[in-house]
Amino acid sequence: MRGAGARGRRRVVGACRTNLARPVRPPPRRLLIIASDGLWDVSTADIAIRRAWESVRAGRDPAVDLTDWALAQHDLKGTIDNVTVMVALLK
Repeated sequence: MRGAGARGRRRVVGACRTNLARPVRPPPRRLLIIASDGLWDVSTADIAIRRAWESVRAGRDPAVDLTDWALAQHDLKGTIDNVTVMVALLK
């Protein structure tokens, strides 16, 4: 509740109850991966897509998982590159 008016002369203006609902979304049918060469230097498109779908099915962020995986691959190969990944889930 919220009061309005001068001190001591406040009156109750209103109260609200929140009704939060999580919309039911259909599962994505497609995904779009936009990434820097830091990902594509260590992965093919097929591998990146497979890993992204695995992350989606597991409820994880596919962009974060692909970035972490690419950085680990760079560490294994002894290379250094920046890695930027965005994944859009499409209907």
